[in-house]
Amino acid sequence: MLWVGSYKRVSYPPQQPVPPPPPQDPYVSYPATQPYLDPYGQAGLVSGYQQPVPPPRRPLWPWLALVAALSLILLAGGGWLVYDRLLREGEDSGVAACRALASEEKGSSGTSDDELTRDEYIAMRKVFADSRYPDLREHGTKLMDVLWQVSQLGADNEVAALAYLQPLTEHVSGLQSACADHGVILDLKLTD
Repeated sequence: MLWVGSYKRVSYPPQQPVPPPPPQDPYVSYPATQPYLDPYGQAGLVSGYQQPVPPPRRPLWPWLALVAALSLILLAGGGWLVYDRLLREGEDSGVAACRALASEEKGSSGTSDDELTRDEYIAMRKVFADSRYPDLREHGTKLMDVLWQVSQLGADNEVAALAYLQPLTEHVSGLQSACADHGVILDLKLTD
């Protein structure tokens, strides 16, 4: 069969556009794992395309200085704790006061009508204030303060002394607990 003047129409598949190269991460310093392939299947770079320059590396010395400073702080703190807890000469003044109160408690007959003088108050308060243990410092100094205030009221102001009953019981029990935490058992009584 001969076709004259007509021809068979041939259709071609539509042209696919050339895909752009894959995006490059500017923070990645290693080459892409798959090379770019041009439309004809040949590997290579697209003309006019430049590889991204990786960002400059940060210096390492600030991190080393930070680690050295933290190590120095930890070493100094550990040294202070060893010195304070193990190597410091003598017994803590607060613990010594607890021991003195315990020995006085065993040897006393239960009657103590002596007036508290200002010098005795200052000396006893200083013993607790110089303690390196915060619980002994807190309850010992506050107990001495309350006892000094009550002694200043005099014997005829028993009603005014009732205002000091709550802080007195709080710091007596606090001092007993603090002394017990450091190995000295006290049995301080508010009433005889």
